Amino acid sequence: MAHRNLRIRGLNLSDHLRFEPKLQYRDEDGNLVGTFPALLAAIRDQNGELITLHRTYLTKNGKKARVPSPKKMMPVPDDLEVVGGAIRLGEVQDGVVGVAEGMETALSVFRATGLSTWSCVSSSILQGFKPPKGTKVVVNWADKDRSAAGEKAAAVLAERLESQGIALITLLPKVPIPRSAKGIDWNDVLIHQGLFGFPRRDFLMSMIRTAGNGGECRVVG
Repeated sequence: MAHRNLRIRGLNLSDHLRFEPKLQYRDEDGNLVGTFPALLAAIRDQNGELITLHRTYLTKNGKKARVPSPKKMMPVPDDLEVVGGAIRLGEVQDGVVGVAEGMETALSVFRATGLSTWSCVSSSILQGFKPPKGTKVVVNWADKDRSAAGEKAAAVLAERLESQGIALITLLPKVPIPRSAKGIDWNDVLIHQGLFGFPRRDFLMSMIRTAGNGGECRVVG
């Protein structure tokens, strides 16, 4: 996964992602479990300054490592705050940027739509997302959860951004949540439906233009 992610066509990820072939994994008590390949991602604030690193431990085949927590965040310095930050997978395009929770979801959106989409890691960080200055429209590719955590985070984010004159478009997968799953995201949509599961490019751009002109916030799904 790491090598594939670093070579995504049209994205320069060199400043935001690094592949480490051997990274130590320690359990909650600090005991060394082993070393694994890992993808390191920079979480940056509104101004592009580094807050901390997010680690995804992998197998040699690129799947998530079989450890209790294959995804871990490095400690955040006391004088910094991770809420509001994001892993920048691409650049803001004409005042527009996408956001999603997971990196896989954000990269899937880019593959399907060409829209630069940043990963906020979790719903709690996403709801506090602070876009860079000059951003006019944020497109939130929300997770569809049984708990409605993604939708609740979107509502909080919409209220915050609207007060700043920034429009938010929230897009939810239209497919139902499988019985055995807690939720579904846009990475699942790409895997099971391909590009046909995503909004058409012309429809997406029309929504972005409309939202940008009126500063409105809307939910589609």
